[in-house]
Amino acid sequence: MENQVSGEDIGKPVVHGDDQIGRIVAYEDRTAYVEPHPDVTDVVRSKLGWSETTEESFPLQRELVDEIGDDEIRLTTRM
Repeated sequence: MENQVSGEDIGKPVVHGDDQIGRIVAYEDRTAYVEPHPDVTDVVRSKLGWSETTEESFPLQRELVDEIGDDEIRLTTRM
């Protein structure tokens, strides 16, 4: 498995541990954008750098990606 997101990953869920935190909704200029799951807490949003609650999607920091599988993108547990 790789840890670099691409345009082929649009639609995949993004998970941290056992929790789905969102879904990849766009890929532009080598950056994936995640639409957060409605249940994502403010603490998790803060750790991901997603502090603006008015945004619909947020850039996914590459260094947070642990692995990319066929069905999901897993984030590192060291957040």
